[in-house]
Amino acid sequence: MAIPVWPASLPQKALVQGYSESYPNTMISFKVDSGVPKSRRKGANIPFPISVNLNITSEQLNDLEDFVTGPLEGGALMFYFTHPRKRESILVQLVAESEDKLYTITARGLDAYLVKLKMIILP
Repeated sequence: MAIPVWPASLPQKALVQGYSESYPNTMISFKVDSGVPKSRRKGANIPFPISVNLNITSEQLNDLEDFVTGPLEGGALMFYFTHPRKRESILVQLVAESEDKLYTITARGLDAYLVKLKMIILP
């Protein structure tokens, strides 16, 4: 089964407002009896969190819902997405905003919505 790709019908650029990415702490430190604490890398497979906001129309909103419920199986599967800053294809997975909410849709006007997505960049 091929890994899904972010649909071309959806916005390909995230809004500047609301965009964020975090570099996770990849170290683990240990106290020693004396001297400087020891540190080592936790592992190579640490996901990087990223948040994007998208301006979207009602037609695009339908495409997003079809993408999430279809190829992503409700958000459970990974997909290819263009990194907003680096402009390269990355492998990501949606992260739920809360236990009962995958993402948020806010009306911004007639046929205009703001969608807030949280993802992790997979190694």
